[in-house]
Amino acid sequence: IRKIKDEYEVKMIEEATRITEEALDEVIKGGLAGKSENEVAAMLYQKMINSGAEDVAFRPIVASGPNGAYPHHIFTSRVISRGELVTIDVGARYRLYCTDITRTVAIGQVSRGLRDLALAVLEAYRKAVNYVRPGVKAKDVDAVARDVLSEYGYDKYFIHSLGHGVGIEVHEKPTIGPSSDEELGTNFVITIEPGVYIKGAGGVRIEDTILITEGGSRPISKYPIELF
Repeated sequence: IRKIKDEYEVKMIEEATRITEEALDEVIKGGLAGKSENEVAAMLYQKMINSGAEDVAFRPIVASGPNGAYPHHIFTSRVISRGELVTIDVGARYRLYCTDITRTVAIGQVSRGLRDLALAVLEAYRKAVNYVRPGVKAKDVDAVARDVLSEYGYDKYFIHSLGHGVGIEVHEKPTIGPSSDEELGTNFVITIEPGVYIKGAGGVRIEDTILITEGGSRPISKYPIELF
């Protein structure tokens, strides 16, 4: 039952998303270079609470440079430097409802290799979102993103499922993964989050919270995805 969201639930998730994006925008525009991962996480938390969130939906992930190779990296005292990527995975909780957003940000000019990595993930994200609609199987959505990354030789570095449901818990059914036979339905709220993680180099993940509509889908998240 919880997989299908009513109008009120969608509005709460939209507000949680708005709060999250407002905080994310302030923190990114304030400059990340020279700040520690800890500082960035604390700033995100404070700004979301000040904007009306009742809590965070989960502990924020701030993974800079080589730490980006670990999808569930716990923020540390590592200082963010120019020339590297930073992955920020964050979400507010508003009136019980969660959201889940990830952006990977380039700090100044990054190497061609890192940029190519980011562009491959961006293409995987866009094609997967465009494929989402009622009646398709979750595993087929996952396959769309995985096939794109395979074309670039990155599929072996995509080490988690493509997404999951979102609601009063940040991880709900359905799982959008390679073994999920479940069909997606109208008014499901899910995430799409392709990622590539290469030890020693770093990683890239792009994630949005998506509402499945009668005719297809639309991102609830509105924050720019091309930040590199």
